[in-house]
Amino acid sequence: MSTTTAPKRKAAPAAPPAAETPKPGSSTNSPPVGIRKLNIGAVAAKPASTKTAYPVLTDTTGDIAKLAGDIFDESAELEALEGSIGAKKGELRSLALAQYFPLHRGKGEIPTSLIARSADGREVTVQFKNSYKVMPDESAVAPILGDERTARFLRQKLGFKIEGDKIPEDALEPIYEGLVALFAEHGAQAALTGTQGIVPTKDFHTLRHTQLTEEENRAFDLACPIQVAVGTKGRGEKAR
Repeated sequence: MSTTTAPKRKAAPAAPPAAETPKPGSSTNSPPVGIRKLNIGAVAAKPASTKTAYPVLTDTTGDIAKLAGDIFDESAELEALEGSIGAKKGELRSLALAQYFPLHRGKGEIPTSLIARSADGREVTVQFKNSYKVMPDESAVAPILGDERTARFLRQKLGFKIEGDKIPEDALEPIYEGLVALFAEHGAQAALTGTQGIVPTKDFHTLRHTQLTEEENRAFDLACPIQVAVGTKGRGEKAR
């Protein structure tokens, strides 16, 4: 008796692995090793900063050029001189301080200054003011003074500033009256000080050139001078 063997069926080809879904923020073009970088080529590069172009004063006589050159040169000399003077003052302060405490040890009346004499007899005053740097807290000096002297010789320094320009106009009067009443209630009227005055509006600086004539602008400047600063910082390179 013959037996028939069924033909073997070919195995189905294995399915290719499913492609992984890229994670947010990943890039299929990222190199396998090294620092991962984000390509920002689509974003415009920040333009290089350039010197602001201002109108140049007309100079038919050369006077302006002479003044500008003198101001620039002498400003540089002045800065160097101020730096030298500052360093010498600091050195003199250290030398005077070394004598200040031994000289006045145990005395109740202390003169405000010491004198430094030059070789030809000229005098420089070294003044020791009753004024000290404000410390954030007492931790730096409390171990030196101890608890009792810390409480005796140190106090809290307070200061409050109110920017009146940021208060709504209709609230100015009630706030002012409330402050005065509050300080008076606690007998501290002397601690409340203030200043007042009149200044042009913020848009006056630009609008004055269209709303006032040249004569009016000059007359206004005599009564309320515009603040003018003459500077050399950032303008050292010669025009090309």
